[in-house]
Amino acid sequence: MDRKRRDSPRIGDQDIENWGPLQDAELLRGLQELIEAEQNAGYPPLEAVPDDDAKGWQELSDCEDFATELELEFGVPLCNIEKNPEQALPDCFGKIDGQRVGIEVTRLTITPEEIAWQRDCRLSNIDGLCLEIERDDPARARKIRSALTAKPFKFAKALKHIAPFEQVRIEPPRPAWLFDYFQKRLRAAIREKEEIAANRAEEGRLDEIEKLFLLIRTNEYNLPEERVGKYLQRVEIPALQHFDDAYLILPARAMDGPGRHSCPVFRIPA
Repeated sequence: MDRKRRDSPRIGDQDIENWGPLQDAELLRGLQELIEAEQNAGYPPLEAVPDDDAKGWQELSDCEDFATELELEFGVPLCNIEKNPEQALPDCFGKIDGQRVGIEVTRLTITPEEIAWQRDCRLSNIDGLCLEIERDDPARARKIRSALTAKPFKFAKALKHIAPFEQVRIEPPRPAWLFDYFQKRLRAAIREKEEIAANRAEEGRLDEIEKLFLLIRTNEYNLPEERVGKYLQRVEIPALQHFDDAYLILPARAMDGPGRHSCPVFRIPA
C-alpha cells in the first residue's frame, strides 16, 4: 500500500525549502521543529501537534503507517483503521483477519530538562548574535531582544528579524544518542500506557477487542536504523500485561516516487 505523507502545516515551510544549501535548510527545519516542540511540550520534535483533533488525526496517520509496515515486514494484514470516537485508550481500532483490535499510540517524549537546555542554548546564541547585529543595525537588535523579553515568550517572532543564514548559528548542538537514555524513555512510555490500560480493562472498556497493540513513535535524531534491533534486544522491558505486542516506529524515510515514504517498524521484545 502506498500512502502519501501527511505533513502538518507549519509557518514558513515553503520559505525553508528555498533557503540555499540543503544542509542549511535541514538545520533550519530542525530549529523550527524544536520551537514547535516547546509549544507542545508533551511531544518531541517532528511530532508536535496543536490540539486534540489534530492529535487524533496524527495518531490515525501513525496507525496507517504501522498497518503498511506490519503487512510488509510481518505479513499481518491490518485494515479498516478508524479513530476511537471516545478519544481514549486505544486511540484507534482496526481489524486483523476479521477480528477487532485496538492500537494505542504514544511517543518517546522530550523532557522538560531537554526543552530548557535547548531554550537556554538558543537564547545564549541569540544574545551573542545581537551583539554583532548591534554594530550595523541596532534597531533590528532591539526588535529581537524585545520579542525574547516579551511575556509570553515569543521566540518565533524574534526569528522574523533574524536572517536565515544567522538562524543556522542559533541551533543548539544535538546531543549524542545514548542507549541508557533511550531505554529509560522507552520503559517509561510502556509503564505509563500499561497503567492506563489496566484502568480501562477494569472498566470493561477493552472487552470488545481481541488484541491490543502499543505503537511507540520515536524521532530520535541519532538512532541508527540498522542497529535498532540489537538495541531493543538489550532493553530491559517491563512485562506486557494488557498489550499483546509493542512496536517501535521510526521516522519516515523517502522511497522512490513522489510522496512515497516508509516508516520502519520494529517489534519490541517483551
